[in-house]
Amino acid sequence: MKNIRSLMMKNNGVLPEIFTVWSDDIVGRIDPFYYRPEFKSIAKELKKIKAMPFGEVIESITNGLDYRNFEDDGRTDYLRVGNIRPYEIDFTDVKKIGLDIKEISKDIHLKQGDILLTRKGTFGVAVAISEELSVVISSEIFLIRLNRRDVEPKYIEAFLNSSVCQRQFMSQKVGAIMGSLSQEAVKKILIPIPSLAIQKRIINIIHKAYEEKRKKEEEIKKILESIDGYVLGELGIVLERERERE
Repeated sequence: MKNIRSLMMKNNGVLPEIFTVWSDDIVGRIDPFYYRPEFKSIAKELKKIKAMPFGEVIESITNGLDYRNFEDDGRTDYLRVGNIRPYEIDFTDVKKIGLDIKEISKDIHLKQGDILLTRKGTFGVAVAISEELSVVISSEIFLIRLNRRDVEPKYIEAFLNSSVCQRQFMSQKVGAIMGSLSQEAVKKILIPIPSLAIQKRIINIIHKAYEEKRKKEEEIKKILESIDGYVLGELGIVLERERERE
């Protein structure tokens, strides 16, 4: 009992997770986190529905450009991990560089149907490109192109952002402090490919849910902006715009 109390104190009162891994299950990695039961359970369920490795539907996966010389009056937007949100690109705090997209020989010109996936820091965030964009992506973002016409990029976007895929990313990440994904790890992710009809149905459901979420956020913003400053002061609420004035 004394030893258990001591162990719990060292782990902030939480007992370590204990599970068994048979030698036949070892596949090139020996870190216990990779073999957590929840990860094995997800893989097992995905295999039941004949999910395939993501690499089988990928034509190419490319890292963006490593560039740090930002310019206030630069010619081209430079997308970093923070600009990639689930289902959208946020240009609010985008950096600019002096290079033109045409000057970059690396094939990272964004076309309709391309998928961006963050690989470092906040990894595993995906957005499908709806139209050609003249922007440059950082080296911490993957550019993924698909090799099948019967796979909708927006469906892939939805699956990559799902909790099922996020847990797979967690199992495949490298690095304990700031996790990251490798190209090979992304290709190993199991993904179900249903019929086009089902893919489109899923896309419509996700789109409606996302639009509803965005509308509610806009309504909340309008309500906050309409509240009298005195009331906010009495409640001790300081909006971001007020902080900027101080």
